[in-house]
Amino acid sequence: MTLSEKSAYLKGLMEGMKLSTETDEGKMIAAIVELLGDVTKTLGDVQETTIAISDELDEIEDDLDAIEDFIMSMDEDDFDDEEFEDDDEDFDFEDLEEGFDFGDEETTIYEVTCACGEVIAFDEETLEKGSIVCPDCGEVCAECGIVCGNCGTCENDGIICEDCGEGCDNCGIVCGNCLLCDNCAQVCPECEKNCSECSTVCGTCGFCEECADICEICGEGCSNCTECCQECGDCGNCLDLCPDCMEVCSECAQVCVECGTCENCTEFCADCGLCGNCAQICTDCGMVCSGCADFCEACGLCGDCTVICDGCGEACENCADMCENCALCRFRRNIPFIVQSFASSCPSASASLMRASASS
Repeated sequence: MTLSEKSAYLKGLMEGMKLSTETDEGKMIAAIVELLGDVTKTLGDVQETTIAISDELDEIEDDLDAIEDFIMSMDEDDFDDEEFEDDDEDFDFEDLEEGFDFGDEETTIYEVTCACGEVIAFDEETLEKGSIVCPDCGEVCAECGIVCGNCGTCENDGIICEDCGEGCDNCGIVCGNCLLCDNCAQVCPECEKNCSECSTVCGTCGFCEECADICEICGEGCSNCTECCQECGDCGNCLDLCPDCMEVCSECAQVCVECGTCENCTEFCADCGLCGNCAQICTDCGMVCSGCADFCEACGLCGDCTVICDGCGEACENCADMCENCALCRFRRNIPFIVQSFASSCPSASASLMRASASS
């Protein structure tokens, strides 16, 4: 990109980001962008002046070469004439002009870039003919009618903004659909085919709806510049996205009522809505948690997937010796024996232990 293109891009980017010029930071950024634009324009003028001076020096050099060739071609007899023998006051320089063409000192040389990339130089006489033939590709370039007010590119060499005429695709970005430059509209920097006047663009990065999914709620975020739900396309600034995958929102998928994790990232209890990060989910069916059903604390199976001890409610048939008749684990079945043994050694506690055993 040229300096003009970069300056125009920065200006369009600042406008696209809608930075507030009321804040100190916004004022400073706006001043910097404006200064860069002025510096770029000044450098462009200096470059044009340098080219013009270089062209004039080339013309002077050609004239000097022509004079040298003319003088070197003269015979010695040409200097014996009386008009050369007198002093300088009698010397008439016009005599040397006979047979020598110094060219038109008022001739202005123009340059235009052909579609093939060749730079064509021509004078006013050629311009009056109405057309220029490229010496490289042989194509005819029509006489220029419209030029970019910023960089001078003609309408045959670039696409010029149809609104302001101060920008083109050579020094900036032009919408391929409505032909507005990035000074008149926010042009999508990805495809350069759509802009804010003919399409929907992200208010933050400027990407159009063909290049990114734009949030329909705020319009200030898209899949290019922020996290968005892959189902509905709305951004994470407007909706709660799953903190694990950041791909779906609470409107498009089931999420944990506690932490917001989606159903694609973990299992859920069908009764309370808690996920496997916030509650112990049955390792077999994955449908209920320890807070909503009987659970074996040892293996993590629920009462629907295994037989859990009716006495303690903490062990199942897979983890403990379970009675097939009473559904009690070994520990619960041996409580009366334990109580009896303990009571013999501690008579004062036997009554309360027996009552606790009977109630169990």
